[in-house]
Amino acid sequence: QYPGTEKQIHIPSLNIKRGEKICLTGKSGEGKTTFLNLFTNVLKPDHGERLIDKKEYSSISPLFFQNKMTVISQETELFNLSLQENITLGQKIDEKDLYHTLEELDLLEWIEHLDRGLETIVGEKGLRLSAGQKQRVNLIRGMLLDREIILLDEPTSHLDEKTERNVIDFLKECLKNKTVIIVSHREALRELCDRSYHIENHQLIED
Repeated sequence: QYPGTEKQIHIPSLNIKRGEKICLTGKSGEGKTTFLNLFTNVLKPDHGERLIDKKEYSSISPLFFQNKMTVISQETELFNLSLQENITLGQKIDEKDLYHTLEELDLLEWIEHLDRGLETIVGEKGLRLSAGQKQRVNLIRGMLLDREIILLDEPTSHLDEKTERNVIDFLKECLKNKTVIIVSHREALRELCDRSYHIENHQLIED
């Protein structure tokens, strides 16, 4: 039960194998984000248990969740730094690989038309970028972390159909050996997943 509400979210049972891809859909307010917060140990359940490799969450170091999981949210926080710094966040990334990724996600032409290219300062809260551009920058940033478990929250919500298609092709390659949960209303993202679930009346149900 989420603090401050009377609604109870029920997750009767869910098993995810290493390398499996799960899709989760549901109307706004049903509990999709709460599910992600339970999975990543941001919230704790009132009842039941959560296990990873048969170990209870309470016995697992918090560093596991920091080092093994990435949550790529639809809300993108950008910093008043260059575009390249916002993407790499201090990591050393091969420039050729970075430009290839930007091209795959339809960002390269836009960047090449900026006065200073990747060195362009983004501005406070990313005001120089559209919602779709920010979403793709955030996606690249999350993928570059190269974590084992990736959670995507509405990763194509601000994209048109053509750009979404390019993002799906990009994700197909990036997520090959990853364990993935995708929360989305977009039907096209289901093709990335092995199984799908939905939350209805605040209960997780397998499709």
